[in-house]
Amino acid sequence: MTNVLLYWNDVKPPDSVSTVAGYWRDAASAFDVNLLNWEQSRDFLRDAFGEQTAKIFASCKIPAMQSDFLRVHWILKNGGVYSDLTFAPQNNPKFWAEDDQLVCVKWHHGLIVNGIFYAKPEAELLLRIAERIQFNVKNQIGNNILQVTGPGVWREVLSNETDKRFSLIKKSDLFAKFIRHSHYSFSTRNTQNHWSEMQKTESIYRDVKNG
Repeated sequence: MTNVLLYWNDVKPPDSVSTVAGYWRDAASAFDVNLLNWEQSRDFLRDAFGEQTAKIFASCKIPAMQSDFLRVHWILKNGGVYSDLTFAPQNNPKFWAEDDQLVCVKWHHGLIVNGIFYAKPEAELLLRIAERIQFNVKNQIGNNILQVTGPGVWREVLSNETDKRFSLIKKSDLFAKFIRHSHYSFSTRNTQNHWSEMQKTESIYRDVKNG
């Protein structure tokens, strides 16, 4: 059975988020779909990686940043697929081969993104990404989520595209056969609530000591 991870920070997700989870559950009976909120994510990280990792996660203030952090650690532990809620499966969502360790998507602009990927448990390159993200957040290296927890970290670690420990699939190929846009109604893209706008006016870090 293939694990699928989705993330919504609030305890009760809106109906459109639950609908996306339903799309994944309906796509294949062999999928174990997990929709985690913030508290569940913190508890998972504490159990799987220890109190220090859970505290570093808790210092991530912006939901997109929380999702960036969780996805690499959860898949590192359990293996499977992470998908942003903006994506939903087609009838055949299996975009990886059985022997693939890590499969990433190259977007239309030619860069690797982290919005959807597959990895086996303990994939070496995913471990390196997780370690880099933990370092960046713990040391608060900047206020740009893309570089602290997001695709910038992936591009840094996966800069050598000839590395045999991961595979690439083009966005056009992914959407031709496997994935579609979910059109869920709570996307913040192109609004002031999008992470790219929020980080312009506030810190992306939370003081864990003060909650």
